[in-house]
Amino acid sequence: MQAISYRVPFIGALLLLLVLGACAPATAGGSVRQPLELGRETVEVNPGTSVYLLTRNSLKELGFREGELDVVQFVSETASRSSGRADPWMGLEPVRVPVGWNVSLAAARFVHEAGEDITVQSVIRVDVPAGADLGPVQLRLELQGRRSPVSLTVPLRVRFGSS
Repeated sequence: MQAISYRVPFIGALLLLLVLGACAPATAGGSVRQPLELGRETVEVNPGTSVYLLTRNSLKELGFREGELDVVQFVSETASRSSGRADPWMGLEPVRVPVGWNVSLAAARFVHEAGEDITVQSVIRVDVPAGADLGPVQLRLELQGRRSPVSLTVPLRVRFGSS
């Protein structure tokens, strides 16, 4: 009977650790749902990892007209935000990417926030090869929309232990 009394608190503590571990915040840039916003700052990456980067563009920049979005099914996310899939009309073209690196369009959405114009929010996945040279790397990409592409420059620094 005494063995049972020790197991109950141990199992309870173990369950508590598992629950608290599940509540830990995701690392920004570590998943398509938690991308880093692409700006002018250099993004630090580790060899052998992937990073997800968010870029925001206006409809006009990518050649969309608001009237063309009638076919998009917008879904409410919050009381002031709705979004719809933009993937079918979007593409990503590598212009200058080192050998062995992979870039892809992980997701693209039309986003409407109350009081603001509709934007296109795209998440780009960058796979850094395990053998990547340490130091600065600049990727050049072309985000393709309906009629107009947008040129993107992605400044990265490859280093160990940056994430």
